[in-house]
Amino acid sequence: MKYFVISIMLSVLVISAMPFQQASQAMCVGADEVFHFWISDIAFIGTVSEITPSNNTDNYNYVTFDIKYSLKGLEDVSNFTVSTYRHGSYSYDFKVDSEYLVHANERAGVEYFTDLCSANQLLSTEDDAEKMMKELSDVKSIPPLKLKQYGIASHAIKCKDNLFLIQKYNDSPACVTESTKQKLVERGWTVNEN
Repeated sequence: MKYFVISIMLSVLVISAMPFQQASQAMCVGADEVFHFWISDIAFIGTVSEITPSNNTDNYNYVTFDIKYSLKGLEDVSNFTVSTYRHGSYSYDFKVDSEYLVHANERAGVEYFTDLCSANQLLSTEDDAEKMMKELSDVKSIPPLKLKQYGIASHAIKCKDNLFLIQKYNDSPACVTESTKQKLVERGWTVNEN
């Protein structure tokens, strides 16, 4: 019990010494980007093109992004708008012309919503974006058809080493060996030969 009380006291001390936004984020349950990727309805990497306050008295901003990579739930979209809190401990401080990894969920009354606890991340370089995209899409232990059912974009599905992603004529994905891929192409099972 003594160690439990000491650990609680140290946690409070560390959180109180953080800047306000970091302290608020520390209150979010300790989940990382990969966890939020799986629980979010949409995930993408994009650059903020516009931030618009809501027209009424609610506490929301509408943040429009130019989509660079759609990772989950968005296909063939060049820009997308999400809502976030305008003020308060759970608002996320998006900046125009900055690139972010964004996770958002559908909410009643607000189409897609994100906040400080959604594990959004400022990406400072192109390498950050590529690394994050690889980390989030490199979920090789889950079969590609299941990933597609979860809403993962087809181009974000990655196969295990030495396997190749193909699309069946009905758009279902599969990971196969090179020799199997050739046979399936010959038999017309796949729509693409890449």
